[in-house]
Amino acid sequence: MKDDLISRSALLKELSDYEKELREDREIAIETDDEQMLFAIMNQDTAICRIRRNVLHMPAAYDVDKVVHAKWLGKPLGGYSTVRCSNCRRTFAENSGRWKYCPECGAKMDGGKE
Repeated sequence: MKDDLISRSALLKELSDYEKELREDREIAIETDDEQMLFAIMNQDTAICRIRRNVLHMPAAYDVDKVVHAKWLGKPLGGYSTVRCSNCRRTFAENSGRWKYCPECGAKMDGGKE
């Protein structure tokens, strides 16, 4: 599984919205005296509390760097075809232009789009 960054506040809001739905279901279960449904809702409540606690105690990903976008620039050097990173200006052999990231600065080679 890929490590994606997610919004903690968005996740907590989703949990709150789900809790509202459970409250409505709980009222129906109480009105209809449905013990099985009430038991299932209590288990879901417990799970949501555990999830919320875990989400709140997860460390934040503060050290995530912003993606730098750049492009390969063609540059003849000493009679040889080379490419240069538009971000760090490092020069590489021409076939390096197929790389998706600059090996020197890590810039994403997608044409310099921000």
